[in-house]
Amino acid sequence: MPWRTIYEVCRCFCLADHTSIILSGKQREVKNEWAIGHVRVRDVLKPKSDSALKKLAHVLKEEDIDILYWPLDWRSPRTDLLQLEITGLRVTWYIPGAWYGHGQVFKAAAHMRSKAVLPYVAQVLGSRRQFVKKLTAGGVRPLIVMTDYSRNKLVENGYPPSACHSIPPGKEKLLILDEPPVVFNEFRNDLQGKPYFLFFGPPQKIRGVAEMLSAFKTVARQHPDIKLVCLFRSDPGLDASHWKRMIERMDCKDRIHCIWTSVGPADLDYFLRNCFAVLKPFLLVPSEIPLAVIETAEYGKPVIGTGPDGTGKFIGDFGLTVPFASPKKLAQAMLELLSNKELYSEKCRAAKHVYEGHPTWDEVANRWLKATQLQT
Repeated sequence: MPWRTIYEVCRCFCLADHTSIILSGKQREVKNEWAIGHVRVRDVLKPKSDSALKKLAHVLKEEDIDILYWPLDWRSPRTDLLQLEITGLRVTWYIPGAWYGHGQVFKAAAHMRSKAVLPYVAQVLGSRRQFVKKLTAGGVRPLIVMTDYSRNKLVENGYPPSACHSIPPGKEKLLILDEPPVVFNEFRNDLQGKPYFLFFGPPQKIRGVAEMLSAFKTVARQHPDIKLVCLFRSDPGLDASHWKRMIERMDCKDRIHCIWTSVGPADLDYFLRNCFAVLKPFLLVPSEIPLAVIETAEYGKPVIGTGPDGTGKFIGDFGLTVPFASPKKLAQAMLELLSNKELYSEKCRAAKHVYEGHPTWDEVANRWLKATQLQT
């Protein structure tokens, strides 16, 4: 689960008068503490040794913490944390990422840098049945995942169904934005009222940017009016020069409109509101249900994503899913949405329906709390 999910759950706890804090794990000991709105954040040393575990125990006692939500690492579940329950603490596990398949990971590995893909390889190479066995050896604790897909996989490998909870990230309450869009207005003339596919996020291989550009090249040949807009988020330390060179060499570069800096909420709102559909062709999805996909459903726009997995199953109701790392299949899906008006309208209606039924952050936080309260 991304930082955002943890923050929102903690924020809702605070607003419901539960004293809450985010403990941010660090490799080295630091003593920083700050606040984001209502939420306190405190740095702690990751408990990778007995001495670090003792320091964590001291922090938990100092903060008077009763419930600890702890992220699981597929490489090694930190069951030694359960020693802390002797003080009355209750531990609830959560999985930040997802259940990844062998084929998906090794296919993605051919397109990504080894350092980026290693955590996923470590998961699929290990015995996940043994992982579950080790995790439950000291007793069963509540476990939170994002989708039924990951929950079912864990249950198939031995985790008790009653203790495994599928809770997706939440949706925002609708905000009325007063500020005018700046970037969108600058691009309005370039777009010339033509339909465009929208990508937003950092320009990274894991997000399928290369496959998306290759697919658009095919689509552009068959549809003279279609455009591609890329809102490339400028995350710290990210070098976009490779992607700029790639786009510059493309025959259809004049129909690809890129913003290389992060845009504000008002601009994202306008780009989403006016796009034809959104592209999310992940090679691997770090967070099983990206918040961007939920945001897209709010606008009644179809998503073309990758699957099958938890992400694919979520997207499938209001979009199209294609195999990972397949520019050909991605192009076919884009062309299908462009040519089949009935299908497009159906997916737009489905997106609004999915969003209306999706839980708010308040509801998600209540489900996290309820999962812990079910612990026996």
